[in-house]
Amino acid sequence: MPEILLLKNLPLSAPEGLLILVRLQTPTLVSSTVPPDFMPEQRAKAHHRNRVIGTLRDEIAIMIEGELSDPRIGLCHVTEVVLAPGGKSARVFVSVEGDEATEISTREGLMAARAYIRSEVRERMGVRQIPELSFVIDRSEKLTARVDELLTRTRKRERKAGQ
Repeated sequence: MPEILLLKNLPLSAPEGLLILVRLQTPTLVSSTVPPDFMPEQRAKAHHRNRVIGTLRDEIAIMIEGELSDPRIGLCHVTEVVLAPGGKSARVFVSVEGDEATEISTREGLMAARAYIRSEVRERMGVRQIPELSFVIDRSEKLTARVDELLTRTRKRERKAGQ
């Protein structure tokens, strides 16, 4: 029910031009960690999405480490899973130990096994639909190591030049 506030306590029979303010009484979410425009429904959706991503990452990692026997799949681990907004597809980022040829063969092996991985994850999670999986080689750890190495070299050169 809207609350009607009258300015200057004028009676309702006041002349035309009377200004009436309407203030709707709506519940507001008060929290120190959640912005006010982020309602609980969206927070629950985000929580569910994060749980699905975490479960996918854990189950796929377990399968890659011990259950897949394809010789093309080298030593690797899952670094991240990115779920599409609709939840119909997911990118699985995999970090591979070894050279570029090992990365390529590991990706081919994982792509060949993705139907098996989906069916096993579907059984383990107990859900009807599992997103379509695509595997992507994650080179971020190697790039980070390379940048650290270059920065270390630069610092050593600067120290030698300063002496």
